[in-house]
Amino acid sequence: MSSPTGLPDFDAELGFSDLLKPERAERLRAALSQACGAELRWRMPGETPTGLPEAPLRFELETLAFLSGDLAAPHLAAAAALVEAQFFAEARYLRASAMHHEVVQRDYEVLQAEHEALKASETRYRELAGELEQRVAAQVELIELTQRRLYETEKLSAVGQLAAGIAHEINNPIGFIASNLRAAQDYLQDIAAYADELLPAYPPALAAWRERDLAAKLEDFFALVREAADGAKRVARIVSDLKDFSHLDRSQAAELDVNETILSMLNVAQHELGGRTELALAENLPPVAGDGGRLAQAFYAIAQNAAQAMPETGLLRIESGLEQGMLMVRFRDTGAGIAPEHLPRVFEPFFTTKPVGSGTGLGLTVARDSVRALGGDIAIESRLGEGTVVRVRLPPTRGTRP
Repeated sequence: MSSPTGLPDFDAELGFSDLLKPERAERLRAALSQACGAELRWRMPGETPTGLPEAPLRFELETLAFLSGDLAAPHLAAAAALVEAQFFAEARYLRASAMHHEVVQRDYEVLQAEHEALKASETRYRELAGELEQRVAAQVELIELTQRRLYETEKLSAVGQLAAGIAHEINNPIGFIASNLRAAQDYLQDIAAYADELLPAYPPALAAWRERDLAAKLEDFFALVREAADGAKRVARIVSDLKDFSHLDRSQAAELDVNETILSMLNVAQHELGGRTELALAENLPPVAGDGGRLAQAFYAIAQNAAQAMPETGLLRIESGLEQGMLMVRFRDTGAGIAPEHLPRVFEPFFTTKPVGSGTGLGLTVARDSVRALGGDIAIESRLGEGTVVRVRLPPTRGTRP
C-alpha cells in the first residue's frame, strides 16, 4: 500500500517497479549495456527465458527479476550486483521518506489542533481582560493573581512544547538522515573503488566513463553528500540550542556567557529574523549568574517583537558591553515603533495590539520577569516611525575576563 504522497508504506514489500521506475530502469539498462559492450535485458519471473546467460536480481532474499545478455558470467554477475546496490539505495530512500512523511503529518495535525485551541484560549483571555478593567478596585488583587497563574501556565506549556516536541521530533529524522548520509558516503567509496578496479579491463566501458566525465560527476557527488552531512550537523546544533533555550539538561544556577546566549537565541529565531540582524558584541565580558534558559527566553521575546515590528528591509542591531559596572545588552530595531499611549503598558500581562491569533501579550512580561530574576532591569524607548530600543542591564559575577 502507498501513502497519500505516492510513497510505499514503511513496512510494505517492495517490487522491481517500486525500486526501479520504468524510465530509470530503461536508463540503467542502457548504461549497463553500453558499459559492458553487450545488449542487456530485464526478464521478469514467469516470462519465457531468452536463452542467453542470466543473473538473478535479488532484494531481501527474493528474486525480483533476471538480467540477461550475451556476456560472460562474471561480468553479468558484476552488472547484477550494481543493480542490486541500486535496489538497496532506493529502498532506504523510500522507507526513510515514508517514515519522515508519517512523522511530519502526525506532528502537523497535533500542532494544528493545538493552534486552534490556543486561538480560542487567547480570545477568551482578551475578553476576560476587557471585563476585568470594568471591575471594582477591591477585585484587582485577585485578578492579578489569576493572570499571573495563567502566565506561568502559558510559559511552561510553551517551553514544554518547544523542547519536548520540536527538539525531540527533529532529533529523530535528523538521526536517520545523518546515518543515511554516512551510508551514502560508504556506497560512493565502494562504487568508486569498484570502477577503478573494473573499468581498465574493459576499454569500451572506460571510454564511455571518460566521455561522460563520470569521474568528475562522482567526485561532485561526494562533495554534495559532504555538504548535506554538514547541513545535518547544523540542524543538530540548532536542536541543541533549542534545548539550551528551554534550559533542559542544564542546571538552573550557572555562570552564563551573555554573548553565547545571544548567539544561541539567534539560532532559534533565525526563521523570524532571517538576515536582518547586526551584532556588535564586546569581548571579554564577565559572566552572569543565573538560569540560562530564562535569559535566552527574555532575549528571544525582545527579538521576536522586533522582527514582527520591522519591514523585510528592517535591521535589528544587538550590542553588548559594560556600562557603569553593569553588563549592558541593547536591541535597536528599525520597526514601526510604539505609540506613546501604549508604551507604559508594554510589560503588562496579556496587553497586546496584535490581532487575535498573533500573540498572547506575554512576551515582554516574560522578558521583564526573567531579567529581574537575574537581578537586572529592562527599559524601553520608542518613537513611532523611528523604531525601538530595548536596554537590558545585568549584574556581573566578577570583573572583566583577562
